[in-house]
Amino acid sequence: MPDNKKQHYVPKFYFKLFSGGDGQIGIYNIDRKQTFIGPIRTTAYEDNFYGKELEKTFTQLEQKQAEIINKIVTTQNFSGLTDEDYYVYLLSFITLQHSRTKTAREEAEKRVENFSEHIIKPTMLADKELKEKGINEEILKRYKITYPGIHAFTMQVKLNSMVLISDLRPTLLVNKTPTDFIFSDHPVIFHNDYFNKIKHLGVKGLANPGLQIFCPLCNNVYLILYDPMYYEVDGESTEVINIDRDEDVDELNKLQYYNCKENIFFKKQTEPEYVKNIHGNLGQIAKQEIKYDINKESPNVDGTVKEIHHTYATNIDYTPSLSFLKTKKMKIKSIKLYRNKELIELHRELLKKNTTSI
Repeated sequence: MPDNKKQHYVPKFYFKLFSGGDGQIGIYNIDRKQTFIGPIRTTAYEDNFYGKELEKTFTQLEQKQAEIINKIVTTQNFSGLTDEDYYVYLLSFITLQHSRTKTAREEAEKRVENFSEHIIKPTMLADKELKEKGINEEILKRYKITYPGIHAFTMQVKLNSMVLISDLRPTLLVNKTPTDFIFSDHPVIFHNDYFNKIKHLGVKGLANPGLQIFCPLCNNVYLILYDPMYYEVDGESTEVINIDRDEDVDELNKLQYYNCKENIFFKKQTEPEYVKNIHGNLGQIAKQEIKYDINKESPNVDGTVKEIHHTYATNIDYTPSLSFLKTKKMKIKSIKLYRNKELIELHRELLKKNTTSI
């Protein structure tokens, strides 16, 4: 059997943080609405999901990420972390995990499809030489242009883009209620409460203003990263907050259903009826889509208008109501495309250095 064939898109060490150490995890399938217990080793994986070489890289990286997250879960604070622990390994876990799932793969493939239909094919139709060779719209409709390596490319870009979220403020939530945190097969959630009503452009990119990142670390510890320009956290320490309201746990758990593809996972001892009831109370959940749009900037000096073509994930029709996280009241005249210009420039320089590895 080939090495590294069985590849988990949610790593085994992450499951173990919730399992209680016996190699089993509770599973709720959202389509069948059924719960059961399954082994971690055969959960959330596909054969050759990313390819042999990437799996080797992930295995080495996951060992360090697991060490850091276990330290956070055990101490329930950030005090024992070095800058490298936080800015390299914890943030790389966030960006990589968000980009490595089935959901992320489908989104990447849809972006290629959008680019093909709106950019590549129109460019081909406008080419005189191709017209002379008989290439027309009817012919192009028969073909689908794909990029088989898009998922691997996306993961590597995201892995090299963790600097873009280094300005977000972290808060650990320590769950003091009898209700456990749960997670899905796409557990790291990018959200934007402040700009959630925006429909014509993406607001959940790594550099977008108002970005929030939600990530359960185990059944009683949860990590939130947020843009301090738009949100503030209540509590004696903004780095660590004890959660004693069941409603707050419910709201965080609901987010996982909105971002789930197939399965919700939970500690085996968690009451299965709770997991089912949360889903039932949400009603019909609209799936997020990947859309294509064109934004026009202000006219240039010569009168021409620059067009920005982009694809983006639509927002979910849900905003968690959390007692400890407040949205600031601000008057926004226009929406900026990024939070921090300096980080954008630094990111560009880092990508140039890492081009050979992408």
